[in-house]
Amino acid sequence: MVEGSRIRREYMITLGRLEGQGRRAKPLTADYVLIHNNTKLAVIEAKPWDDPLTEGVAQAKNYAGKLAVRFTYATNGRGIYGIDMKGGHRRGATPLPLAR
Repeated sequence: MVEGSRIRREYMITLGRLEGQGRRAKPLTADYVLIHNNTKLAVIEAKPWDDPLTEGVAQAKNYAGKLAVRFTYATNGRGIYGIDMKGGHRRGATPLPLAR
């Protein structure tokens, strides 16, 4: 790992909206956030193996927008779909099959 870099798992984005009587809805939580020198670089949304590669794209884009992060990725463990939020470039990649 590069010095000054971190991978934050279950990164809380918002506390969840107030529902009344002191209760809140479920918080928004990104599966992973990549950080270097205290700057958030990317959001990764992970979905189950059997889900389509792009299943988490909308959720990942939403989280990246809320965190003001340029890069976001969705994965199902078999491939990675990346989006550059600034340039709008999208790229899907499916690596060789992995053992389950």
